[in-house]
Amino acid sequence: MELAGKVYVFRADMLALREASKAGIEISDLSPDKEGAMKAGPAEIAELCFYFAKAGARHEGRKFDTTLDQWLSSLQVSDIERLAEALGDVLGVEGEKKAKAKK
Repeated sequence: MELAGKVYVFRADMLALREASKAGIEISDLSPDKEGAMKAGPAEIAELCFYFAKAGARHEGRKFDTTLDQWLSSLQVSDIERLAEALGDVLGVEGEKKAKAKK
């Protein structure tokens, strides 16, 4: 995924999920409700993507020296829908089951 002029590979490994959990973000927050909306808001989606991007770089043997604050400050609200879609892809959510980010 390309964000702020950089290309990131997202990977949903157990270390990324543990790091997100320690930060207070649970994978269950991404489960859609009856209307298809996630409990997680834009900030949680962006932060979870940070951990997945970090895991992707680690898996590829690339250095990831971006801090969470740098990551968040490089994103705009308009990026959230793309991030939510990328989360759905990396987590294996298909079709109409894809959750819609809260706006």
